[in-house]
Amino acid sequence: MAQPVRLIVNLYSNFNFLGFFRTLVTDLADFGFLNFIDQAASVSVVPGPNFVPGDAIRLWSGRNFTGQSITLRPGFYNDLRRFNFLDQAASMRIVRV
Repeated sequence: MAQPVRLIVNLYSNFNFLGFFRTLVTDLADFGFLNFIDQAASVSVVPGPNFVPGDAIRLWSGRNFTGQSITLRPGFYNDLRRFNFLDQAASMRIVRV
């Protein structure tokens, strides 16, 4: 049975939502499975069909939800340097804030 889609997350390899990208709709403990570890420069977080107010994503610098993290609510983040998180994302979890 499929999990409900709370958020649609696009991770882009370049600033301003350019370059190659990966789309996630659920937790992922290792971006290596997507060939995208330590490559995210911009991110879009869009409510999915099962969005609940308070839903957000947490990106971690380490695999398996370890290391430093940032939390992003739905929105468009064109430059992860603002968060000192350029090319650091290695895992992601959907959280409630």
